Amino acid sequence: MSEREHALASAAIDAYLTSLLVPQPPRTVAFCWPVRKEFDCRPLLGRLLAAGWQACQPVVVAKDAPMVFRAWQPESAMTTDCFGIPVPADGAVVVPDIVLLPLVAFDEQGYRLGYGGGFFDRTLARMAAKPATIGVGFEFGRLESLLPQAHDVPLDAIVTERQVRQYGRVT
Repeated sequence: MSEREHALASAAIDAYLTSLLVPQPPRTVAFCWPVRKEFDCRPLLGRLLAAGWQACQPVVVAKDAPMVFRAWQPESAMTTDCFGIPVPADGAVVVPDIVLLPLVAFDEQGYRLGYGGGFFDRTLARMAAKPATIGVGFEFGRLESLLPQAHDVPLDAIVTERQVRQYGRVT
């Protein structure tokens, strides 16, 4: 995508996420720091924080372990994880109600492809209360099928610059 196409697509994604999340009562939302030209959730998070929401980021603590979610504010001290992704350097471990997950690819059944580490799958599978999961990405990542395996779980929604696809609960 050109810079202009990326900016236009990102603005559309932001509008969809805003209409989906802002009307809801404040809760805790997890997001990933944008890498590799992913959608940047931080402006949306600024508006949600101003409306009383809390934010957190997933942090990889060990290769084969579930991630933890650390509280995040725009002024949080940051460090980088083992993949070079900015994460909160410290902060309370919290449990999110909603998780915004970046998409490398997705299909019409609500399955996502990430970067292949399985961190989100492991983490979500071990959570006592499953948060609502919203995949966030660009329409060019849509495939007919990702050929999901038995352990794969579809997302509750997928948001791209073209639409919001809902498969489960997002509230």
